[in-house]
Amino acid sequence: MIAIDFSMNSAGVIIGNSDNPAECKMMCFRQRKRDESLVKNIKIYDYPVDPKNNEERYFEIAYSIMEFIAKNNINNKEVYTEDYSFGSTGSVFNIAEATATLKHMLWMDGFNITKISPKSIKKFATGSGNASKGEMFSTFVDKTNYDFNTVFCGPSKVVKKGDENIPAPFSDLI
Repeated sequence: MIAIDFSMNSAGVIIGNSDNPAECKMMCFRQRKRDESLVKNIKIYDYPVDPKNNEERYFEIAYSIMEFIAKNNINNKEVYTEDYSFGSTGSVFNIAEATATLKHMLWMDGFNITKISPKSIKKFATGSGNASKGEMFSTFVDKTNYDFNTVFCGPSKVVKKGDENIPAPFSDLI
């Protein structure tokens, strides 16, 4: 399975068919200069530096994701993406254009794209379609016993079950 949580600043990608995150390949973008992966299965990419325009930025983000998929995917043509949130605010057209760039690249490479609503993802994981990032994080820890604090260096504080402020890239990979 390939799962993508796309965003303009903090996308996350996971490739694998396991409930154990340590057995999956993960990719995210660097949020802070000090962000580093302490394990081999998490790859951290730098965001495009000084793109000439939004279109170049969209392309560079999508290209990084496609590069990661190409390096780590074995004949899997099914991609699951989080669909747009109906409550989105801000630069929604930029998000749509950037997402369309990635989806077009996936389509051109022959991938089948399944979009899943954010509410459905939250309901599946926690039982509530209105779950917070903190509730998603706690459920993830309960189900996997995986501790991003031990495999990822970057956020200035240790994130614990029950915390509501879950920093990127933890929230993107979850």
